[in-house]
Order: sequence, then structure tokens, then C-alpha cells
Amino acid sequence: MRIAVATRTLARIGGVEAYVEQSVSALCRAGHDVCVFPEDGQARRGNGLVVPARVPANDQARSLLAGVHAYGPDVVINHGLLDPAFEEALLEMRPSVFFAHAYHGTCISGAKAHSFPGVRVCDRTLGPGCLLRYYPRRCGGLSTATMVREYRVQQRRLSAVRRYDRLFALSTHVASEYERHGVAGARIRVLSPPVPAGGGADECRLDRDHIVYLGRLERLKGPAVGVAAAAAAAVRLARPLRLTLAGIGSAVDDVHRAIARISPGTPIEVSLAGRLEPDACAALLATAGLLIVPSLWPEPFGLVGFEAAARGVPSVAFRVGGIPEWLTDGVSGHLANPHPHPVSALCDAIVLALGDESHYRQLRRGARAAHAAAAARDHIGALGEALEDVAGGAPR
Repeated sequence: MRIAVATRTLARIGGVEAYVEQSVSALCRAGHDVCVFPEDGQARRGNGLVVPARVPANDQARSLLAGVHAYGPDVVINHGLLDPAFEEALLEMRPSVFFAHAYHGTCISGAKAHSFPGVRVCDRTLGPGCLLRYYPRRCGGLSTATMVREYRVQQRRLSAVRRYDRLFALSTHVASEYERHGVAGARIRVLSPPVPAGGGADECRLDRDHIVYLGRLERLKGPAVGVAAAAAAAVRLARPLRLTLAGIGSAVDDVHRAIARISPGTPIEVSLAGRLEPDACAALLATAGLLIVPSLWPEPFGLVGFEAAARGVPSVAFRVGGIPEWLTDGVSGHLANPHPHPVSALCDAIVLALGDESHYRQLRRGARAAHAAAAARDHIGALGEALEDVAGGAPR
């Protein structure tokens, strides 16, 4: 099967790009002919994704469309393009699949969260009411022109998403979001998550009191909340903790301020590791005792939890988005409610996870069991079968 994969960039930015690289490589190994077509033709410089790709020339959209046409795919997958006109043009090449990694076409800002008076999940469907709440709830910036422009862009994206032959998602949470927005349930397929191979963690290297945050440093992902909660947990547990934050992003100053607010004498050591390559991330998790996922927005899924679980590392996280689909409270970690007091709630979850050694060992066993169950479902096999089904004639 010839599969054209349309995506924003070949740069290593976040989870979408990591998924594209991993899934394309696995589909190629399974015998499929796959080619990636990125919108951004300049982003393969340096350490880009290692995938078969055709990079557009100066006239990017026209060049890329011509490249997809020339490739002659059996099915086209869109992983969330920025240009609505390009997306609409690709839809003419049927059959087509939209792979929903987040909230493309369902929110003006794409965050599905308000920022005032605090970060809170938004459960509205995209519509004129969003314009009325944009400023009072601080859903985005302060430019009226930007608000109106982005609203129209998201309307176009939603209209396009409704026209795809299939929509794939990695969580029932995301699938339900699109069904609420008018995508027919018969066209939606929730795939088992892509799970990394299990890693036999060296118990001698593992530090139960080493807490790790792994992700972009963005306000909606809550790294500053994680710092404050870990510091409070160290006081409650009355023993030294270490917190390592791996990632970069616009909230790095918020993180530094959170570190500065830690009271002198608090038994915690906080370090920022910056952006790490995949092997370095795996090495960091191999020494970790606990993963924190303090996202305040509705995280679409949170594959980092399985990266930790593969090494028997339990997680604590907020009960938002797709996180409860992989994190079972009291079994593979602990969930916290983000409101009304996110720091104290996350602190409670950390204390529950680390406070009792026998319970902590149960959580480690639960994390490994959750990983093993997910790994047995064979994501790439399910993806290949779903694509064959679409290529063979999806309902219109």
C-alpha cells in the first residue's frame, strides 16, 4: 500500500513529530511504501525526522500538492496541517484520513482551556459563543484581528475534518470531542496507543525519590505547578527529593520563579535538563522513581506515561483529557483533581505514591502491567489494518 503522510514539519518539536517518525518507520518495515510530505520545507536541516520524504520547493503548497499527486498514494493521512487551503486541496485526493492528535478545528486557540482566572478545561463546542468568551476567559492573546482570523481558520478546519473518510485518534477522549463537533461516529476509529518496548529497569540505578517531568515547558502543561507540588511533597514526606525537568518552552521563566519561591531549607533539589534526545530521555527515566504529568489543559493522551511505565515507573497526573485512559488511580499511579487547588492536590498524589514503600512497589508492578497490556494490542498492526480498510473503500 502506498501511503502519503502530510504533516507540518520534519523538525523534532513534540509528540506529533515523534509519532510520525515512529509510525512511518514501522509501516515501512511492515512492507508499505510510505512518503512524508511536510508543509515546512526548511525544517529538515540538522537533526530532523529520519523518514522518506519529499520536501517542497519555494512555492510550498503547489509544489507539495504536485508531489503528492505524482506519488499516487492509495491513502492520504493528514497529521494536522497549518494551511487550511492545503488541507482542503489534499481532501480532493481520496481516500483520506485525519489523524487527530489534539484539537484541530474545535477551539480558537487549539488549547481547549481557559486561562483566567486560572487554567481550566473548556468543554464548549466551537461556535460564536467562543468569540464572546475569548477575552474574559483569556483563551488567547489580546488582538481582535487575530481572534477573528483564528476563529475563521478553525471553522475551515472543522469543515474539512467532517469530510474525511476516517478520523483516527489515540484516545476515546479525543474521539468524543470530534463526535461532539459533528464527525459521524461510524467514521471514527480509536487505535490502541503506540507503546515503546519494555525496558528492564536496573533497580540499583533507580532512585525512588527522583521525580521526573518530561515534556515542553509550557504554562498549560503545568511545569511550575509541578515544581511547587514536589517541594510541598518533600516537606510532607520529611525526606529529600530530587526533581528533574527535561524540556524547553515559553514557560521556563515561570519554572525559575517557582524554584525561587521554594522556602530555604526545603529538602528538594530541582534541576533543568533542557531538551533531551530520545536515548537521553530513556536514560533519565531509567533512574526515575516517579513521573509527574501536571498538565492543566485536557492532554489528548499523554504517551509519556507509557514511556515511563515501560520501565516500571508510576505516574501522578491531573484527571484531565485522555490521561485517565492510561493512568489508573491507585494501580499504576495516582490521579489528582486540578481544581480548586492544583498544587496541593498534586502534592497529595505525590505523597500517596512515595509515602509507603510497599504501596510504591505495587504501583511499579501496576505500571509494568499497564504497559504490557497496551503493548499486546499492536498499534502498528491495527493502524495498517485500518488504512487497508480505508484504501479499500471507506463510506462517503
